[in-house]
Amino acid sequence: MDTALTDDREFEDICSAAPLFAALAGRWKTQLIYVLGIRGPQRFGALRRIMPRISPKILTQRLRELEGDRLIWREQSPTIPPQVTYGLTRTGMRVHEVLTALEPIARDWGMEGPAGTEE
Repeated sequence: MDTALTDDREFEDICSAAPLFAALAGRWKTQLIYVLGIRGPQRFGALRRIMPRISPKILTQRLRELEGDRLIWREQSPTIPPQVTYGLTRTGMRVHEVLTALEPIARDWGMEGPAGTEE
C-alpha cells in the first residue's frame, strides 16, 4: 500500500488542521506568534528590535499574511506618522499556547546531542 500523499487534497482529507498548517508555513510566522504571545501587542519597530534578522520587507509581508489568516490583528492610530500595533487574535493566542507547549520537547530534543545519536 502506497502511503505517500499524492496531493494537498489527500492531506486535507486526513488532517483537519491542514489549512492552519498552511497559514503557519513560511519562515518567521511561528516566531512572530510566539513573540506577540510572550510580549503582548507590539509596534513594527519593536518587532524589528526583538527579531533583528528579519528584513523590514519580509516582516511586513509576514504580518500581512498572518493578519489575512486572522491570526493577528492590526491597529493603526491616526497620527503622523501612523502608529501601527500588532497583537494576537483569539485564534492566534490558541496557536501561541500550542507553541509554548512545545518548549519541553524542544529542551529534551536539544539535550539529545548530535543527530544520529538517538537510541
